[in-house]
Amino acid sequence: MKKNLFNIIVKFIIILIFLGIIFALCDYFQVKSGNIPIFNISKVDDISMKQVYQGIFHKIERKLLVSPNESLHDSDDLVYSFLIFDFDIKKIYKNEDISYQIDVKENKECHQEAKLYYLNGKTKIYTYCFDNINIIKDNKKIALVDYLKKDKKFIGNFYKDLLYLGFNQKYELYSGDEFDFYKCNIENSNDYYFVPKGTLVQPDFCTYKEDEYKLLFKIVEENTDNTINTLETFYEDESYYYEFDEVKSDRVYIVIPSLDGSSEIRYTLKEVLNNKMLSIDELESKGLKFNKRKKVS
Repeated sequence: MKKNLFNIIVKFIIILIFLGIIFALCDYFQVKSGNIPIFNISKVDDISMKQVYQGIFHKIERKLLVSPNESLHDSDDLVYSFLIFDFDIKKIYKNEDISYQIDVKENKECHQEAKLYYLNGKTKIYTYCFDNINIIKDNKKIALVDYLKKDKKFIGNFYKDLLYLGFNQKYELYSGDEFDFYKCNIENSNDYYFVPKGTLVQPDFCTYKEDEYKLLFKIVEENTDNTINTLETFYEDESYYYEFDEVKSDRVYIVIPSLDGSSEIRYTLKEVLNNKMLSIDELESKGLKFNKRKKVS
């Protein structure tokens, strides 16, 4: 009886060692290829933003930028450990050979809330002020919504080829040629937003309900009793001076409204222009009135 038990324990240990080595090798090559390791348990420390993939005999550690779901391409400090041995894994760069383009058609007269464009399970894609979003591939143009019917995983991967601009705790921000792309990082949610470049948003807009105005901003001019009727040049570019008929740039604001208890956010006109948050053309399309004077060379 004792001998049989001993044999069972020995066989179990041998099988465990064999599986541990196989799992370690599989996860090593997964990570080397830029893919998430499979045979492990993932743990995240929300304070240090450190993620650990723990296997039987192996461990993979990395420092997160935003989310535990982010690509390994964004990790500079991947460390693979097998028993007592540590191996630094060189940063895996993205493949720059992109075989498609995203073509968007913006509605310049748009003053609406974000619209639900695509729904598949928990995956939701919203658009804001875009009439069309198309994929151009192999010289063929197809609507994004139709492309997603053929390849449901496309939306979860394509943003990795965009320019990464930054993040907060609620979202990651990427930029394409003619649009910005938000990937929300909310538990049990896969929400994505296509918006015009430079669109201002509330920092926690990803948490709002679907029927609320998530990406809307407005131009507000505060009244005053002390009007100075003198031309004011509030902005200039290489070709033009942009002027008001009176001095008022210090009381013209770009306002993102209060939603879900969030405080209203205000930016001065000069702050928005100087920091390139919005272009002068975008402000004009939203209703800003001014005079334009051509520069003399």
